[in-house]
Amino acid sequence: MPLIDGGPAFRRICEAIEAAESRVWVTITFLWSSFEMPDGRGSAFDVLDQAVVRGVDVRLICWRPDDETDWLRENAFWGSSEHIELLHRQRSEVKVRWAQPGFCQHQKSWLVDGTAFVGGINLNPHSVAMPGHWGAGLY
Repeated sequence: MPLIDGGPAFRRICEAIEAAESRVWVTITFLWSSFEMPDGRGSAFDVLDQAVVRGVDVRLICWRPDDETDWLRENAFWGSSEHIELLHRQRSEVKVRWAQPGFCQHQKSWLVDGTAFVGGINLNPHSVAMPGHWGAGLY
């Protein structure tokens, strides 16, 4: 079933992660460290870390801008010292790796046990739109 809007899509992704038994593997291009999942679940790392605590293998590959795309760093979880500190503060045990610097691969995929979510929804507050939205500023 296609999930078009961020609100319902992230809700369904969270439900799949909460039910995961073996693996959650994720590729992300744009992830704001302040992004919150729907329904008071906390940050993406809160949701992923809860799966780790249950014994799920959780891996995250994030995009790392290079010098030509450095203006996009404000929208990416690219491995800055602040990002590393956030992971330490969170005591996150998510296995995080950063792709080689280069042009944006713009990937967003979630493999949760045998279910895949693929598409173009970034993890930022502007992407948690509900069905029926239109135009900028209505998120």
